[in-house]
Amino acid sequence: MSDHNSSDLAPQRQEMSVENVSSGLVPQGQKASDYDNSDPVPPRQNVVPSAEKTDSSQQGLEFLFSPLLEEYYNPTHVKIGSLMYLTSSRPDLVQAVCYCARYQARPTQKHLKEVKRIFKYLKGTINMGLWYPKDSGFELTAFSDADHAGCLDTRKSTSGGIQFLGDKLVSWMSKKQNCTAMSSAEAEYVALSASCAQVMWMRTQLQDYGFNYNKIPLYCDSQSAIAISCNPVQHSRTKNIHNLVSFHKGTGEKWFN
Repeated sequence: MSDHNSSDLAPQRQEMSVENVSSGLVPQGQKASDYDNSDPVPPRQNVVPSAEKTDSSQQGLEFLFSPLLEEYYNPTHVKIGSLMYLTSSRPDLVQAVCYCARYQARPTQKHLKEVKRIFKYLKGTINMGLWYPKDSGFELTAFSDADHAGCLDTRKSTSGGIQFLGDKLVSWMSKKQNCTAMSSAEAEYVALSASCAQVMWMRTQLQDYGFNYNKIPLYCDSQSAIAISCNPVQHSRTKNIHNLVSFHKGTGEKWFN
């Protein structure tokens, strides 16, 4: 009985194994024997490079691209780049981050230390943000200021300006001036002209939404810069900013006075 049962079960086991292979793993119309390959498998060392070749090629790549990695992937460059995104919602960081961004091409340990101080400040003021109340007015107001000869390397000044819609802060900027100002009045006037251009652009954009402004207050803490903008006489000591004076006179007398 035992011999008869074993002989009957053997064909069934073979048929079941063939059916399972043909139904899932082997395509229809082919046999499992078609995939039997009598050729020897190629040796592994011919497919994967050896460790010595990998090490030598890795050293060659590091020798070629290490200057690029140091220039574009230094930690200070990455940290400053991440802080630049925060300046769109944290105006209190604009001045400090822009100062650090001037040296991100060739930063030193001193600059990295200052960047870490900014991150420490962020950790302590993580809940600080901008508040936009819905009941405030919609009057456009601008403020301008300048840091005369604030850059220790080039002695260039830094222009700063903010714009409000009612009580809501909507625009801010901090940028190093292109030329070296010979006096604080010149630095303040350059910043005043930049703020004036920003206000003109905002005024044009708001007109598309039905807001019309006849007079826009633009505040500046330099009496000399205010006197230059209001004085129609071109003095000899202001010839170096003749273009800015002409620009501000044409716009200031029309909209800001």
